[in-house]
Formats: sequence, C-alpha cells, structure tokens
Amino acid sequence: DKVESLAQALAAGESVAAWAEVHAVPRRTAYRWAAEADVQARVRGLRQGLVTDAVGKLAGAATAAVETLRGLLAEGQPATVRLGAARAILTALIDVQAHAELADRVARLEELADAQRQDEA
Repeated sequence: DKVESLAQALAAGESVAAWAEVHAVPRRTAYRWAAEADVQARVRGLRQGLVTDAVGKLAGAATAAVETLRGLLAEGQPATVRLGAARAILTALIDVQAHAELADRVARLEELADAQRQDEA
C-alpha cells in the first residue's frame, strides 16, 4: 500500500517530496499522509528496527575491531601505533563503562517509577 511505502521511505531518510514524485502522488496528499499520527508512529517503529539492525551489525564488527586494536598493541608495532591503539582502547572502555552505568541508572529509575505508579493505583 502507498502509505506503508511512504512510511518505509521516510524511515530510510527519503523526503516526502521525492517519494511523492516517484510514486505519482500529489505532494499535498503525501504530506498529509506523512503528518498522520499512525504514519508517524509507523516511521518511528521502522526507524527503531533499522537502528536495531545497525546496532547488531556494529556489535558483530566490534569483536574484530577490538582484535585489530589488540594486534596493534603488539611489541613489533611502532611506538606511535601502539600508543594510538592504547588510547583508542582506553577511550572506548571509558565510554562503554559510562554508557553501561547510565543505562543501569535509567533502568533503576524506571523500576522505581513503575513501583510508585502501582502503589498509587
């Protein structure tokens, strides 16, 4: 269906005007469809799916990236290469740790908020 096609195109970053031209739909109609709450919700859902897929691919590549950095730490590498790899690893470690701690804090806050809502009900 055309509305679903529009939602998929918008989720992938295409403009309403470009989609309308390709699908021979008047621009005003396409913009009206794009403004509908259910279409916007579908676009958000599709985008979340795209992000989830990308995160999965990045996670898969992360192991290879870490192994590459570890290889660059080897004794036979020039000191500047080893230093750069060490910095990259430590920076990434700090960022990942900070993100994990923040995610834990948000999860705890959500649990507290859920418990409070249940107590109020």
